[in-house]
Amino acid sequence: MVAPTTPRLEFVPQVNLSRAFLFRAADALAAGHVFEAGVLLREAVRRQLYAECAWKDCLPAKESQRRSPMALLHAQREAGHCGKFSFQWIADIITLANKCAHCVPVAVCEVRCAIEVWHNVIDHDPCGEPTERTAHMKPVTEGYDVDDCDDDDGADWWKGGAA
Repeated sequence: MVAPTTPRLEFVPQVNLSRAFLFRAADALAAGHVFEAGVLLREAVRRQLYAECAWKDCLPAKESQRRSPMALLHAQREAGHCGKFSFQWIADIITLANKCAHCVPVAVCEVRCAIEVWHNVIDHDPCGEPTERTAHMKPVTEGYDVDDCDDDDGADWWKGGAA
């Protein structure tokens, strides 16, 4: 296992188990328990948002607000760690999950999509890394004599193999 890097020296990250709650939500949905799936989805969202707020040092000041997924989402937005569109998507997921928690009928496909979207959110969380970098940065080679051919300078001696 690779040790995680932390944004602050004194910070010790905790395992949030958000993914485990998502798998439990998917299992509950497959068994036909829509309300249970929604409640588990809400807990998965809350745990992930809490972990992200702790990581980015923007937890709400009041202890009571740290239990609410919407309060955690607002704290991230106010700290500048959540854009307008991602805020709206996550708020919609929280609203859907709250409906399930209060036994308001919702469509099964909406809960399924919300679970899939939240899996995607977890997969693509930059964890404090800069997001303006491109995926495959290439070095600038214009103006330089770049010779990638190993055939003409004898630099392919290692390809022959050792006897």
